[in-house]
Amino acid sequence: MDRPLIAIARGGYSGESVISHQSAARMLEVLDRSVYDPVLLTIDRAGWSASTPEGEPLVLDRGSLSVDRGSGAEQVRMVLIAIHGSPGEDGRLQGFLDLLGIPYQTGGVLNTSLTFSKHTTTALLRQLGHPVAGSMLLHKDLPMDLPAIAQEVGIPCFVKPDRSGSSLGISRVDSEEALGSAIAKAF
Repeated sequence: MDRPLIAIARGGYSGESVISHQSAARMLEVLDRSVYDPVLLTIDRAGWSASTPEGEPLVLDRGSLSVDRGSGAEQVRMVLIAIHGSPGEDGRLQGFLDLLGIPYQTGGVLNTSLTFSKHTTTALLRQLGHPVAGSMLLHKDLPMDLPAIAQEVGIPCFVKPDRSGSSLGISRVDSEEALGSAIAKAF
C-alpha cells in the first residue's frame, strides 16, 4: 500500500518558531511511519523549504506543494500544521492549503483568523452573550492610564499580545505596579 505523503509544517514568522520546531519534532516522533510518509515543511521569513525527517533538503514546488525526493514530484496529501503564530494560527496557511485542496488538521480560515485576535474573539463572544473576562485593547502609540486599566479589567489579570500565539509576551499581573512592564512586554 502506498503511504500518503504528509508534510509537517513548522517555523513561522515570529519568535515562536523555536517552539514550533519542537512541536513538529514531537509530531514526527509519534507519527506512524508504517502508515504515513512524512516530510518537514519549513516556513519562515527566508522562504519555504522541505526536508526529509533526517534533515536532507528536498526540492519543493511551493505552487503545488509537491516535493521531489529524487524520483519526480510527489504531491503532499495532507499538512499537519505545527506553526505557532503567523502563518499557522491566523488562517493564512489554511487559506493557501484550501486553494490547493490539501487537507490539514487545524481549524479553517475563518475561525483561525477570527480567533487569532484575542480582542475580536472576546468581543464576539461577549456580543453572543457568553461570559468572558474583562479586557481592553491597548495601542502602543496612545497614552495609557494604568490605574484606569487596572480598574477596568481588574487585578489579578493577564496581559497578552492581541495577534500572537500563546507563548510569547504573556504576563500574569498580580499588582497595579506590575501592569506597565507587562504591557511593555506584550508590545
